[in-house]
Amino acid sequence: MALNTTELIAHVHAFTPSVNRFAGQSEGDYATQLRAAIIQQALAHSPYAALFIDLDDAYFVAVLSGFAEAVRKGEALHSEALVRLAATAAARSATPRTRDILYESAQLLYAVLVHPTAQPVPALAEDIWQTLTAILHTADLPAPSDYWGDPRAQALRTMVAWARWRRTHDANFGRPFDTLDELTGLEALTDSLAADLTVTVIGERFAQLTDLDHGWAERHIHLLTGTNPLARLAWEAYLEISPPYRPAIDLLLDAYRAAASTRSEDGTDRQEHLRIKLGSDVLGRYWGGLIELDGEDSIIRDYYANSSSEVLNRLAWNIASDVSAASDIPDAVIERVRRWWEWRKTNLTGAPAGPDSPERRELLEVPGALVSSGRFPATWCIDQLHELLKTARSFGRNSRIFRYLTTVVEDHTGPVLNLVQQCLTSPSMDPWLPSLHEADISTLLRTGLQTPEHAALSRDIINRAAARGYQQFRSLLAAQPPAPTP
Repeated sequence: MALNTTELIAHVHAFTPSVNRFAGQSEGDYATQLRAAIIQQALAHSPYAALFIDLDDAYFVAVLSGFAEAVRKGEALHSEALVRLAATAAARSATPRTRDILYESAQLLYAVLVHPTAQPVPALAEDIWQTLTAILHTADLPAPSDYWGDPRAQALRTMVAWARWRRTHDANFGRPFDTLDELTGLEALTDSLAADLTVTVIGERFAQLTDLDHGWAERHIHLLTGTNPLARLAWEAYLEISPPYRPAIDLLLDAYRAAASTRSEDGTDRQEHLRIKLGSDVLGRYWGGLIELDGEDSIIRDYYANSSSEVLNRLAWNIASDVSAASDIPDAVIERVRRWWEWRKTNLTGAPAGPDSPERRELLEVPGALVSSGRFPATWCIDQLHELLKTARSFGRNSRIFRYLTTVVEDHTGPVLNLVQQCLTSPSMDPWLPSLHEADISTLLRTGLQTPEHAALSRDIINRAAARGYQQFRSLLAAQPPAPTP
């Protein structure tokens, strides 16, 4: 039975952690259960959030985190009570858990500002701002092991969210920019910790900051450009977190050009991820028709020339996967993706590559993913599959190609059957392929049998398959009238 707020708090106060870590419940175990209880009954508990303020630190952190998670899940909670809870949390006396309390308080305020089901009324703007300011200027916090989990960094992120929320109410939202100006002054940037925190968040939120105040963003692009450590920190935070936003990319185009023409990979997963994100942003300009693949000043050419084969393979796979997953890509963009792959394929053809190299994987995996998306002209897709069979003598590991072929076989029966014949007679065919795709292959062969000009080819494919031990398609012949005797 669910406990009401008073009962839940009494239960917490009555709990005593076990001194034996191998028996009973520890403080951490109980805090995890408390967080889950808050999430489950957040709607009932949120109006009485102030009652939780006297809990011990570990349990208070769990309560803050539970309410924030409930907001993220779309619960329509009592936002005023949560704002007051965060304000009280920020004013608690310093303890070893102060960092966690402040971080979860900033997270809770961020959640209520960005999720429409729990957004506070405009009258709470000043209270929220004062709490965030108090968190931002808290002294004696330990240096962060990562900036993502630092309460001061989260306060800055939430200030940007506060500005976006204020704008929806047609209210003045300039205060975060005043704070950022203060934090990026020459004197402030000499404090390495504060400077690192500030430029990291500016990088992460540069797209949103550009959207809020384009002029401010234009005046501060120097924080993300150049070779000094702070600029590199801000630029990498931007690449890693900030969503692609054309006005921001336009402002940073020189930085993109410099990054594209520089070899930045160092063997770490993070740098590989950043390089892939750089390529996604650069190609985004091509998808939008703003730049071309080649030319005297081609940022795309420079990017490809200075990126590893592994990064380019993963980038290509991401593009093909995005095309397959999205349903609202304009035809003009699909055509540009088609041209990109033709361009990329030409560049790969002469590249020295072993049988398991990234280049070969790209040649084998990307065409099938693009084709099976169903977004490209059927004749082009069939040509790609012919080339794939010529290169690999199979369709690789893509399980959706035969299903795609069933959607085009009626209008392209001959070319599709030729593909099936090449695939089923290839010495390197996966021996399980006919069984794994029996239903789709049967559909293709049946369509051929029902078309007089292609019936002989279908019968030949069935007989060849049977000779290799795949008898399951012979039943299709029994359902057809015998071929006329000459």
